[in-house]
Amino acid sequence: LVWDEDYQKPIDGDKAYNTARTFKTDIGFEPTLTFAATYAVVPGKFQFNCGTKITVGDLGWNIVATQTRDDPTSSSVDSTSTIVAFGFDSSDFATSWDAGFTAFLGKKVTVDASYNILNKLNNNSVDYSSNNDIWEVVKDVFVQKLEFLVTVKL
Repeated sequence: LVWDEDYQKPIDGDKAYNTARTFKTDIGFEPTLTFAATYAVVPGKFQFNCGTKITVGDLGWNIVATQTRDDPTSSSVDSTSTIVAFGFDSSDFATSWDAGFTAFLGKKVTVDASYNILNKLNNNSVDYSSNNDIWEVVKDVFVQKLEFLVTVKL
């Protein structure tokens, strides 16, 4: 929420109201769909996890209200105009893919690993046509962020 000052106080102490005052309000939503699946390779000991997140884009309303005064010495507003615009920005569309595993090392110790190898393939960020070195392609695809989470229950 952004708005202009209501009045300015000059050196002589009298209030000089702004003839126009603008209020801006932005209300936005960014819907996200998330899907996940788990496969128990060894039930109770080891499971494979994969998932995807799809961000559709940013949508919302931009509201601009402008109040005007004919007399800058009066605090009363003479007219108000409001513009409401709905927008959808599809350039924010994105997908992410994760794969990983969960290992149950005992009743109180669990290790979760996440590896986002599928992101590189999904976003087509590997250009195979201009690369003559197969090992560079392998590095681009397989050298990705690998995260671990160890949980110990006390």
